[in-house]
Amino acid sequence: MIEATPECVKLVAADGKILEMNPAGLAILEAGDPAVLRGASVLDVIAPEFRQEWRANHARVCKGESGD
Repeated sequence: MIEATPECVKLVAADGKILEMNPAGLAILEAGDPAVLRGASVLDVIAPEFRQEWRANHARVCKGESGD
């Protein structure tokens, strides 16, 4: 399902580094090679106006809470 969805799905480490991204996400970012993004900061691919909200949600998820 993750491979087939047209949405960007990414696996991000607790420190914010990208571990994996699905083909749709790679296409959206025009990154054909997943290695280009692996280890990069996820904040580099999130619009500045959404970064604070993303950080808050990520912190909650890393603590095992809901990411509403």
